[in-house]
Amino acid sequence: MACSLRSDKRMDESLKKRILAAIGDDSVMPAVLSGLMERAGAELCALITARETELIYVMAESRDLAHHVSEIREKLKNTYRMFAHGRTCSRPAAIEKIFFRRNGITGAGGSGDSRIESYFLVPVAHGPRVSGVLFVGSVRKEAFARRDIALFHDLADDRDERTPLVFQIGAGTEMLGRFLDALPAGGALFAPDGRLVSANRIFRELMSMEDARAANVRDIARNSCFNLHGIWEEFNILQSSIVDRELEGSCVPERYLTVSWVLLDSISPEVGSLALLREITSQREQAEAREEDIAIVAHELRTPLAALKASLAIVQGAGEAGDPEAGERRTGPDFLTNAVRTVDRLGRLVDGLVDASSARIDERPFKIESIDTIRFLEEITALFLRPLEKRGIDFSVDVDDACRALMFDRDRIEQVIHNLLANSMKHVPAGGRISISVRPVAGCPARILPAGLADRLSAIAFADIAVRDSGSGIPREIAAMSNAAETAERPVRASRGLGLVIAKRLVRMQGGSLVIDERVEQGSAVHLYLPVDRNTVRIVKRYRLMQMKVDELAARGYPAAVYVVVKDAAMPWDEVAEGCRPAPVINPEAREMGDHSAFLWSLSDRIGLALVAHADGVEDPAAFLDGEARIGWAVSPREGVDLRDLVSAALERIHEGPTARTLKGVAG
Repeated sequence: MACSLRSDKRMDESLKKRILAAIGDDSVMPAVLSGLMERAGAELCALITARETELIYVMAESRDLAHHVSEIREKLKNTYRMFAHGRTCSRPAAIEKIFFRRNGITGAGGSGDSRIESYFLVPVAHGPRVSGVLFVGSVRKEAFARRDIALFHDLADDRDERTPLVFQIGAGTEMLGRFLDALPAGGALFAPDGRLVSANRIFRELMSMEDARAANVRDIARNSCFNLHGIWEEFNILQSSIVDRELEGSCVPERYLTVSWVLLDSISPEVGSLALLREITSQREQAEAREEDIAIVAHELRTPLAALKASLAIVQGAGEAGDPEAGERRTGPDFLTNAVRTVDRLGRLVDGLVDASSARIDERPFKIESIDTIRFLEEITALFLRPLEKRGIDFSVDVDDACRALMFDRDRIEQVIHNLLANSMKHVPAGGRISISVRPVAGCPARILPAGLADRLSAIAFADIAVRDSGSGIPREIAAMSNAAETAERPVRASRGLGLVIAKRLVRMQGGSLVIDERVEQGSAVHLYLPVDRNTVRIVKRYRLMQMKVDELAARGYPAAVYVVVKDAAMPWDEVAEGCRPAPVINPEAREMGDHSAFLWSLSDRIGLALVAHADGVEDPAAFLDGEARIGWAVSPREGVDLRDLVSAALERIHEGPTARTLKGVAG
């Protein structure tokens, strides 16, 4: 059957505008869809788009084709999700509007046993964004030739050199291959069981598949320095799209990819998902080089700024020393005062840039030692006393007897408290108040260790150094950003919370945590939770080292098994390690984890945490320990990636009763 309109000329831009303009207008959209059907010679046409919610329009030639609506809906939603990178999943339920060319608008219904024998889908692009996806289908086999599909090419964005996304029943593999070849990134289609269906040239090059035959994801991972199998395992377990996950290669020099794994169910019986790869090694190197350049420039700016400030001070002094009897006044003191203040502000911004860079890349060891808290606070706050007195701001320091000695790096905590006091002074009016109090904390702050683990570590102790003021308060968005997850690395402008970001990192690197009290009605309160003794420092350090290793495994695409091991206090940890397979390294420091490494960190004489890397997936976590101890286990990503969630899941398994593991007569 020939199309109503045949032409080698591609569809003009005005049709795209009519489609976009008709969205939301039920009086116009039927005519637009009907015109598209005539142009393609199709019996079915549909469009999906999204604003506050997803909106699906379906046009059928007659009511006996209404039973195809559900199939069209799934194809549109899955394809649109791919172009929107999964962002449509959180929207409210889609609104559907169904039309028939002769009978107007109605609900889904009808009957019939026909099948959609051929179809294609086209992204409707508006600038750099895909605004929707168009479906054109027919109940006739091989209804559309290449020139028919080419008529719709202008609906896609030509500036990105993208072609319409096309699937055609009966010639699916060939059409999917053409789609992959048109991608500017590495692309591969996989069956629901992980079997490789098709891959383009860029994908094969990135995965080192030029001379190797690979039948599935596992084969691909064996031949490559990138463990794509770990990403596949996470995708397969969660059954939801993964977008722009960074993957580090096990190679020298270092290489990095971003991986997006998109669910494509119902598009083709052979295809379950699409993997998109893009190498970002050069981008990371450029970003690191830019950061280093910024740190160098900022550091070098300190010297001329200091010289400029000194020169301004000399001029200001000379101006104030003019002969008053002769009425001399060589310079304007207000001008010089403002100039000095501006130089000071530039100096603080430069210091912030240097410190922010140092907080990310500074590898100098921390000197954690017992500090006399009262003497320390007296010494570091001395330089603030006169400015506070001149402005009439009440200042007090109160230290509880239980916190007269704390464990921290003196220089780093001095920097943190100086930053907090300087910030308070800027926002507290004359007659206000600033205070520093030090109090013991009951138990362990929730942001440092999981509650279930902290409950089993009764020997840990923390103190709260709270800096409070009666100023204008910390903006809500800055407080929320600072109180976000401890592992989050968020970019921040120098004038918006940079000091808090630096302070938070410095406190965290000492086994503590910085928290802004968002419940304060007036002013602000910033809490520095710090360890009281060396035992607490050691426990937190080992816990956070384990989190670092979990993050490293995730970056390499390896699933990890996390274990909570509980033993009798008299049993040495090396005996427990002998009963583990593989035998773990006890309390490792800077060692790297290999493909099947096992590490065990002892937190007390009764409880420890273990981590095992599994390059090929975790089969039986309970087989790790065969000795007189109890274990609970969790697997990333089944129970998440954050160590807090994994440890909580492992602790629950210790008490699962009949399903728990029994080892040599000891209930697990």
